[in-house]
Amino acid sequence: MPNKDALANQSILRSSILPNLLVVQCAMLSALAIVLGHALAVVPNVEMVTLIIFVSGYHAGPRGGLITALTTALYFNYLNPMGQVFLPVLVGQFIGWGFTALVGACFGAKRMNSKASFALAGASLTLIYQVIVNVAYVKLCMPSCTLSEQVATILAGLSFTVVHIASNTAVFALMTEPLLKIIQRSR
Repeated sequence: MPNKDALANQSILRSSILPNLLVVQCAMLSALAIVLGHALAVVPNVEMVTLIIFVSGYHAGPRGGLITALTTALYFNYLNPMGQVFLPVLVGQFIGWGFTALVGACFGAKRMNSKASFALAGASLTLIYQVIVNVAYVKLCMPSCTLSEQVATILAGLSFTVVHIASNTAVFALMTEPLLKIIQRSR
């Protein structure tokens, strides 16, 4: 029979690791994000990856959400069969998606679930993500350019940013609640 210290250590170990079902669900959410990312890649700046990462944070908490964000960013962008992205952009995407997962975890902890709050989250998180990725790109990939050239590069993509924010606002408002219900039923 194991002693009390061994049982206590086992309990501490178990509490620091995600439960098996949660690990499987995070892996499935990451796979879903990757598949949807590739499926919608032909439509510029319309995507559901951000939504899936937000939902993973909502459902699995900060640790599960960050694991999903990292896994998704690594596969979708760095190991992409269509070609790799620049490392600074990958880092920017992980920071943006990691923040998205953490905000999702806050929503989950507070049980915030109105369409309006999801829409606002979609718009805000997409704007923050775009700023992080765009700044990472121009600062790290265009270091010899002047600040005005870097700003001009970001402004040149403003129409894509607007489409990205508008589409994610709609996607978050319409898809977050149904997706969370599907995940809840899988328990």
